Amino acid sequence: ASKKAIGWARENQEMAGLGGKPIRWIVDDAVKFAEREERRGSRYDIILFDPPAYGRGPKGEVWQLFEDLPDLTDLCRSTLTPKPLAVVLTAYS
Repeated sequence: ASKKAIGWARENQEMAGLGGKPIRWIVDDAVKFAEREERRGSRYDIILFDPPAYGRGPKGEVWQLFEDLPDLTDLCRSTLTPKPLAVVLTAYS
């Protein structure tokens, strides 16, 4: 997520009355983050995917939704709790 998107998300958190709730806002490459979380043994009840159709990372990495999303979702599957609440995907171009 971009810093700008996180700013909007924080505003929405406050407007929804969730200001004191434990929500982690992360600005990072999604694949690298998921790999780290898998190594750490982290588990999540909810995973929300909102990937771009196409993007470039700071070091020239290329993201293409239809090519890269299957690998990301497979990776994230290992970070779900045994009884996850939700996995949400929004995608548009």
